[in-house]
Amino acid sequence: MNQRLKMAAVALALTEYGNKPHRLTKQEPATVAPEPKPCGDCTMCCKIMAVEELAKPAGKWCPDCKIGEGCGRYETRPEPCRAFECAYAKGLMFDLEDARPDHSKVVMSFTTDGAIPVAYVDKGRPDAWREGAAGRWFDLMVKNLGRGIVVQGNKRLAVGRGWSKAELAKFQSGEGLH
Repeated sequence: MNQRLKMAAVALALTEYGNKPHRLTKQEPATVAPEPKPCGDCTMCCKIMAVEELAKPAGKWCPDCKIGEGCGRYETRPEPCRAFECAYAKGLMFDLEDARPDHSKVVMSFTTDGAIPVAYVDKGRPDAWREGAAGRWFDLMVKNLGRGIVVQGNKRLAVGRGWSKAELAKFQSGEGLH
């Protein structure tokens, strides 16, 4: 896991919501290992994420998804589905039940290099990435890592500071995103 990501996740674990976010320095060690969580009956990634191999657009339920149960072809699912890492399922959002994607309508992840947080938002709740526990988590990640990306269907919003024109063009094209 990317060291900056690990440090930001630890900051979340050590920060009490409602207080000012804890700013990390390079000297602070990352000492708390996140606990992965099973997806359970959450299938929100099966709706929010686009999957080219299945000709499935973002915002539409995958035809293989058994909503509230899981993937109907889990063992033979396409590589993008296998490679995707949900921050909630990876344990990076800790015990924030209302941040669970099927509750928050946001699937949190990171760019494919693990450096930038990405909020994949359900089209039915366009501001969900700013709300509740998921919104606070994303805000804290952006504050600690400097920037983030919000994806809603084919729309992409760069949040934070330090974006170069080349990086903006890269993410607008979808490169580096799941």
